[in-house]
Amino acid sequence: MKVRVVVVDSDVISLNGIFAGAILHRLQIMRARRGLGLAGGRVESAGRLKDMDKLPFENRTALITGSSRGIGRSIALSFARHGADIVVNHHRQGGSSEAGAKQLCDEVRALGRRAFVVRADISVKDSVKGLFEETKREFDRLDFLILNAARAPFKPIERLLERELRQLVETNYLGNIFCIQAALPLLEKTQGKIVFISSLGSRFYNPAYPLGSMKAAMESVVRDTAESLGGRGISVNGVCAGIVKTDSFKVLRQYMEEIDRMPEGLFVEPEEVADVVMFLCSPAGRGIRGQTLVVDRGLSNSLYRSVAVK
Repeated sequence: MKVRVVVVDSDVISLNGIFAGAILHRLQIMRARRGLGLAGGRVESAGRLKDMDKLPFENRTALITGSSRGIGRSIALSFARHGADIVVNHHRQGGSSEAGAKQLCDEVRALGRRAFVVRADISVKDSVKGLFEETKREFDRLDFLILNAARAPFKPIERLLERELRQLVETNYLGNIFCIQAALPLLEKTQGKIVFISSLGSRFYNPAYPLGSMKAAMESVVRDTAESLGGRGISVNGVCAGIVKTDSFKVLRQYMEEIDRMPEGLFVEPEEVADVVMFLCSPAGRGIRGQTLVVDRGLSNSLYRSVAVK
């Protein structure tokens, strides 16, 4: 087996082509956390990595659903820092949702990028249609669609009311599919990328977390659409986030007392999820199709330790 030695920012790594993308993915997170970037890094077997200091997404457009706060907000800002123009989406009129969307828009513009806000409920097909019509009218292109919006009560499935069940499916499953369908004409023109934001609830039991079932369904959609849309030049992947420090984290603590006994190092920052989204959307991630990468600081890899602590 042929092995190449690659030097990336003074770190010497022995690797073969199969694992190049995974290792670079991990390095990117480490460098981003230290504010160093991956300038000059190169893996011959996976093609050349573009200099990350040269704004790889300049003159491109990213639409992030549910981007007024949390993970979506971090993803939007990361795209803007890498040169992209941003479509900010939120659902609720007034309150913190609308205020957060407007503030994000101002921050993106302060970075020298274009941005505008569209209020749209992705569970309503006509609302989704309007979201992408406004995107076309404003930017006349779409390069990256990030499916981040989610809505669900913290309640066991057996206690969900009918309206809550319908909202669960309509927002977190149908809504994402509506977005994919509406985005296709724009994404085909740019050979664009779709990234779905999932969570560990798709794979492991979380009390009072019915959203996990919809995340699992969408991970299946990621695999299916990666195959069906690949021939049209569109790549589809997912990012499965662990326990992320967002507003939902505060609510989750009420239902999972184990969280208070977990080491602080197992909790994920929203920016870490954004880093992996940037990787998947960059030229370095072009060889990854139909995969959902896990960003959980090793939490799912340490279940036995968690059980022992409990």
